[in-house]
Amino acid sequence: MLTITIKGSIRSAEFDAVLPGLSVKLFYKGKPLRMATAVSGPDGTFSLLLAADAKFDAMNATRDLLLKVLDNLSGAALFSASFKDLYQKGSPDNFTIKISQKDFERARKKPVITFTGDDLIQKERFDIGESLHISASGLVPLRVFDISIAVDTTQIAVLSLRSDSSGAIASTIIWPQMGINDLESRDLLRHEEAARKWKGKKINLIVESSRKQIHRADISLAENKKSALVFASTKDGRPINAIEGHKEALHVSFRVNTKANRYRVMLVQRQHDWNIGDSIILATNSRNRPVVQEVEAPETGSIATVRMAAAGQLLPGAYDIIIRPLHYGFENNDALQLLPRDIITARRITGLVIREDFWTAKPVLGGCVNKIPISGRNIDGAPYFRYSDTFTVGEDVWAGIDPGIVDPGNISKMCALYVIQSKDDLAWNADNSLSHLAVLGGNAAVQKLIVQSGCMNANKRLLWPNAIIPGEYDIVADFGNNSSNAASFLQDNQYNTPLDMIDGYFVPGFRVVEDPGVMTTFPHAGSWSYNEATVNAMGLTGVPVLVDENFSYFAPGDFVPVNLNVPLRANVFFPADVAGVTDPAQISVSAANYPLIVIVHGNGHDFTEYDFLLQHFARNGFIAASIHCNGDMHGLGRANTLFKHFEVLKTKFGTKVQNNIGIMGHSRGGEAVIKAARINQQNNLGHVFNAVVSLAPTDQYGSESLKGTWAKPYFVLYGSRDGDIRGHIYVPGYTVPQTGFALYDRSTVPEKTMGFLYKATHNGFITDNEGSDPELIDKEVQKAVTKAYMTAYFRMKLKNEPQWNGMFTGEWKPGSVSSTVAELFMQYQQSGAKVVDDFEGAIDWQTSTINGTVGQSGLPVNPEEGVLRTLDPHSPHDTQGMKIIWNNTSGSVTFSIPAAHKNVSAFTHLSIRISQVNGSNSNPANLKQNLRIALKDGSNNERAIRAGSFAIIPFPDQRPEVATRKSAMVTVRIPLTSYTIVCAGQVKVDLTNISTLTLKFSETLKGEIDIDNVEFTN
Repeated sequence: MLTITIKGSIRSAEFDAVLPGLSVKLFYKGKPLRMATAVSGPDGTFSLLLAADAKFDAMNATRDLLLKVLDNLSGAALFSASFKDLYQKGSPDNFTIKISQKDFERARKKPVITFTGDDLIQKERFDIGESLHISASGLVPLRVFDISIAVDTTQIAVLSLRSDSSGAIASTIIWPQMGINDLESRDLLRHEEAARKWKGKKINLIVESSRKQIHRADISLAENKKSALVFASTKDGRPINAIEGHKEALHVSFRVNTKANRYRVMLVQRQHDWNIGDSIILATNSRNRPVVQEVEAPETGSIATVRMAAAGQLLPGAYDIIIRPLHYGFENNDALQLLPRDIITARRITGLVIREDFWTAKPVLGGCVNKIPISGRNIDGAPYFRYSDTFTVGEDVWAGIDPGIVDPGNISKMCALYVIQSKDDLAWNADNSLSHLAVLGGNAAVQKLIVQSGCMNANKRLLWPNAIIPGEYDIVADFGNNSSNAASFLQDNQYNTPLDMIDGYFVPGFRVVEDPGVMTTFPHAGSWSYNEATVNAMGLTGVPVLVDENFSYFAPGDFVPVNLNVPLRANVFFPADVAGVTDPAQISVSAANYPLIVIVHGNGHDFTEYDFLLQHFARNGFIAASIHCNGDMHGLGRANTLFKHFEVLKTKFGTKVQNNIGIMGHSRGGEAVIKAARINQQNNLGHVFNAVVSLAPTDQYGSESLKGTWAKPYFVLYGSRDGDIRGHIYVPGYTVPQTGFALYDRSTVPEKTMGFLYKATHNGFITDNEGSDPELIDKEVQKAVTKAYMTAYFRMKLKNEPQWNGMFTGEWKPGSVSSTVAELFMQYQQSGAKVVDDFEGAIDWQTSTINGTVGQSGLPVNPEEGVLRTLDPHSPHDTQGMKIIWNNTSGSVTFSIPAAHKNVSAFTHLSIRISQVNGSNSNPANLKQNLRIALKDGSNNERAIRAGSFAIIPFPDQRPEVATRKSAMVTVRIPLTSYTIVCAGQVKVDLTNISTLTLKFSETLKGEIDIDNVEFTN
């Protein structure tokens, strides 16, 4: 029997985009061959087998043997070619089939298009205030469709939507709050006004493809006074979707349809959809009090209005409004979940947007660059949509324009959405033209929409289905001729400030990347386990006698040596070409040799608990082992055990293992790997360590650090709810909490990075969360972070793959992490920086490290410099720094730059470490902190850049144990191009002649922060 493998990919003829989910079959004389079938995968590829008689001559096969691509919906043939023709066009294991949109038009003649309300039920009569949705299937894939809304044949709006790679349009809002939101006048009408206006009018909904009508539906509107409703309003009950929170009071109007004497009105954190049982997060005001009010029942069928908050009391953000009938005696009156009887503004549109002052929110103070987050993804579960700057190859990229951060002048205006290749400052300064990706159809195929005032869901679009081209991109909303009339709107194919919006500009808006948490480069992982008997059989000592410390201590070397008998046991995984491999001799032949990763576990852990990680490492091209350590072994013993396992692994794998090693330790093992780096160098053992990783490490065996001749690239990962390494000082001599923060601070290495994962535990990175804290993130989320970040770090350092660097500088998170609830905050530093102030040495806040003067203006007290743990009892850091308090928006701290340091043009970023001071009344509860960092040159040209445009300065995690809450620093990295890129209304700063660096506290009314490491870096 002869077996022939036929492989290829299916792509769009027009855009070269992949087409997944299509059936591929072989036919002989018109009949399908039963086993020779396949379906194109997410990347458009397929593979099928042809089993034939050995006499079968593939090169001369007759045209009776055909390969067909069939439409998965209609069953019609989209492509057909003889087996012989395929051979003539190229190798049968590497060819591309192109399907045109006309092929799909012929196959899909009856698409299913539905218009529904908030209940997603198709109907012809809608209540006033409902939102109109469209959904479709059976369309031509990857095509932009125009949807026209007309009243009595007079067109009032036109917008466009793109079908995905299967030819579907997911439920999308095309007219929020019908009738109340008047598309003709762009006004918000009262319910009674809307009822009068729309009574008896017919609304025509027309869907067109390439200017050809493919669907039509007629609907009408009416007011149902028996239906419940709730909406934000003016004092006189006029609906309003957005308010300027610092200027306007909040009123809520509502009508009920249940019999209750009292109702509870709640302002809650917005979601992009609601379902019964979803958690309710109450919104808080500027005094950190829930925005909740109990009111009497209104008259039957009438709309009542209540005031919820005065001007200036509400914080900027997006919210929904929920009204709960109170049934006294029922325990669930206070349940913080959506109940069946609750009345909500709408499931899929935002109830209220409280705007921040628009000009304050600009990345460049006084500059007209409308940079806002746009790219995002739909997610399962609340809040159902999440902004993201990173997408895994093959994932859908969505755009969502949040009206809360849009220039008010852009509301109710038409715009066109582009996806463009990201450009640097030089390219933007030279050319502001926009080129929508060719794979999306170019500038002729951009989607158009009307920017709605109160709902991001109405401003949400699928932009790039199945994005498979890795790279860096921006999304631009081009407002063209600034028209609100669909018929007269013209896009201009340019990014113009101040009118247009962009999600990147200073940095890439989003990336399409491989995800190190799920990607693999080898099809299989072989496994091999050994124990002391196995090692003895290899001619080595299976139970060596190793030196350990007797106990915890502070001063280096201040311990009594202890001899231990340690059995050598380990689990090992390695790249394999076939499944089921258990012999290292069967390691994949794809490469001559492979880097080595060895894991050292902690006390109370077991070396077998890391298999999920080892297997992933192996399928990414590493030989990876987890080694056994005796119970209660200390740091030195674990380090010495590591060296014995190197002997075993190098003996067994021989030339297949590189002397290119990454070592990773968990808990006590996280400190042991630092000892190993030192011992290896001091004893000239010859192992080449190119990456050292500490996972939730201890810090109790001699104040170890990576420094000097044993300094290696270093990564620390630690959880804010660690129940073991909590942050106590329990060993005499230590003066700061004994956690990974101190290890990170003390290490002076070429490059170091640390991730601090909120609500993560000590063991959840590997096995299960310890403790019963209900706020903990799920262990699977923690393990996803472990897989993604460990894999990326070792690939970056052992395989020399720099593309992962942005994960560790905090620029982006891979999809397997960003699609979860994980809040991961990064510190990053590399050698070679131009330091402005690291606050070490003599304590003098008015003199910087480079002997420049430091001054303050408008602060209630002078900044304090010194040991951070002394300045801030909640600081986990082992370093000196500065604490700053402000109580107005005019305060600042200025660092002068001496003549020898004025030229910073060789660097790419301005970098500073910042934390909110835990427990300070100056920091608004549960909110990010913000400030601007200004550079001024010798000609007095100055720009002030908003730190929050590039990093989050989070509120400290409020773990239940107050004593171990931490003022944990994050590294804020501002691209220096922010000071030089074209920005209407702002001059450029000369980076060769910087005179001052100023921290401006203009973004929040008050705050208290710790800072360190003010520097220019790459």
